[in-house]
Formats: sequence, C-alpha cells, structure tokens
Amino acid sequence: MPAAVRAVFGPEAEIEPLDDRNYVFSVANADGRFVVRLARNEEHLATLRREEAVAAGLRGRVDLLVPDTRLEQTPSGHVAVHRLIDGGPLTDELWAEMTEEARARLVADLVRLYHQTHAIPLEEACGWLRIEWRGQETLLALTESTGKPCWFSPELCQEMPGRLGPHLDEGLRRVMLDAIERFAVLPRRLEYMVFGHGDLHGYNMAIARDEVGPRLRGVFDLGCTGIMDVHEDLFRLELAARGLLAEVVGEYEALTSLTPSPAAAGEGETGVQYGGARLPLAAAPSHCLCHRHVEVSLPLSHSGRVAAKRDTADGRGGGGVRACYPRLDRERLDVYYRAFLLYLMDEKVRADELADLPHLAGMLRAHTDSR
Repeated sequence: MPAAVRAVFGPEAEIEPLDDRNYVFSVANADGRFVVRLARNEEHLATLRREEAVAAGLRGRVDLLVPDTRLEQTPSGHVAVHRLIDGGPLTDELWAEMTEEARARLVADLVRLYHQTHAIPLEEACGWLRIEWRGQETLLALTESTGKPCWFSPELCQEMPGRLGPHLDEGLRRVMLDAIERFAVLPRRLEYMVFGHGDLHGYNMAIARDEVGPRLRGVFDLGCTGIMDVHEDLFRLELAARGLLAEVVGEYEALTSLTPSPAAAGEGETGVQYGGARLPLAAAPSHCLCHRHVEVSLPLSHSGRVAAKRDTADGRGGGGVRACYPRLDRERLDVYYRAFLLYLMDEKVRADELADLPHLAGMLRAHTDSR
C-alpha cells in the first residue's frame, strides 16, 4: 500500500484499493471509515485543493452531507481524505421500487440541494475555485468559457460522425447529427450561470434506508464543481433514474418562482448589491436582475436568496416587484442529455470498449422514442 496512506492513518489501519491504479483507497480505523485519494500530479493536486475549498464552503450551506475533504502532506506526497458518507447509489431499479412518498421526499431533497447551491453568490464561489473576481467582466468571461458544456467541443463534433457513426444504426446516426446541429446553435446565456456540482448522477449520491424507504443522505465527488449553465448541472439526473429529471425540474421551477409579499414591494425599490457595489434598481444591468448574481433589499416571502425585478415587459418600469428566476429550457436539457450519451459512446469507441455501446445506444434510443 502507498506509504502516504500509512503515513496518515498508521500501521493498524485497514486499507483497501478502490480503483485499478491504486490512486483511491478505503481506509478503516478506530475513528471510522474514510476515502483517501493520492495526488497524481501537480494538476490533480490543484484540483484537490479546489475541492477542499469547495467542501469547506458548502458545509453549513446545504442540508445534505458533503465530503469533509482535507489535504494532508506526507513525505511521500499529498493525499485528500474525507469521511465516507454511508449509502448506496441511486439506480433505475431503486427508483422503480420506491413508494410515492419516498420518491416525493427524494425529489424535494434534490431540489433543495440545487436551490441551495445555485443561490451561492458567484463572487464567493469564484473564491473557492481560485478564479479572480472582477464583477461583470468575470461573469461575461465565464459565460463564454463554461456557458455550454466543454466536453462536446466543436472538434469532437467534427470528428464524431466519422468515428462513432459506423457503429450506429441509421436512426441513431440521424439522432447524432441532429444533436450536433442543435447543440451548436444553443446560445450561451449569462442568466443561466450558477455554481453547481457538475456531475450529480446516481453513483455520486449516498442513499440509505429509513422507515419511509430509500433517502438521500449526501452527495460526493466534488471534482467537477464549478460555475456553469444551470442545465448542465441538472441533466445528469436522467442518467440516475428515468423520469427523475422531469420531476425535479418541475419542483425546482415551482420553488424558484415564488413572489414577495405585496407589503414588501415598496421598500425593495432601494437598490441591489452586485459585484461588491450597490446600484439603484433602475440602473442595474438587466442580466444581473437574477437571484444568482444580486441581493435585493426586500423582505421576501421566501427564505432563500431571491432577487427582485420590476414586473413589466422590459423589467424596468411600473408595477410591483417579483422574484426572478429564468425558466428552465426543456430543449436545452434534452440536447445536453443526448450530447452526453453520444460523448460517452464516442469515448468507448476511442478506447476500443465496444461491448459497452449497446447499453448506451439503448439509453439514447429510449430517450428519443419517448419524445
């Protein structure tokens, strides 16, 4: 076993590798069970440092358990350590056996997690991620760089038809070309930018059982956390269990479209906090009148951080004040899900792991047939 792990936990600890390359270990001692990851190189070490900062920032900000990641330096190198969050993955089979009550609770827990993470001010999230914050300049730069998933790059889309296409039937080849075309024309939108987990599928969830049934205890694997399109943070739920994404999206929008009480409207005209500066409401850029970027001095009838916007066609004159969350784009979620399955399939072709293609192709076909 690597000396770095023994250096942290001592000779009596029980150590078991969790991957084929001996980079991730399960460790048990008198204090409990832990997950330990070795820093493979400087780039990976930087990722682990960001993950440590994100984990510290999220603790106390979300209701679910998240890893209590800490970095330890040993003579043999750096290791990241966090206490194991007990529970198994969320799968289609588990979702199918859950009662209506247990499903509703799971959806509510996921919606609350998304709401809590998406409401984190981007300036604060940039600090965790070691991104220099310069207000609107940073927001615009992030929208340009991460406003659409980077893994479905123009280069990949150009090469994919020739590489993956021969392994698909005629129907799925049409789906592939359609997804490439639809993805290319999706605009990057600043108001969609949030801090998010970035990889929340069923195998990054810890599900345990109680008297009601399976319950979400926590989420882990914070290595993909970042500032991204809200749709990118959501669509992987469809990988966890068929139909889960639609339920979460519906409840997410219901939660994030609550309005302030009428008695509050008068005071809310005073202004907003944006990028460290206070602006009159009428002078605030229209794109920043979104809960994710500003705080409005309104005693809203909702406990979360929600911005306000004048209730008119142009968002600036007359009428009361309402809570403002952009509605989610179902087509965008649909395109991202198909693009991701195609991306995974292309990876399998490049790795010559063709045995996995039928399963992914079946998921893509089931999704398109249901639309």
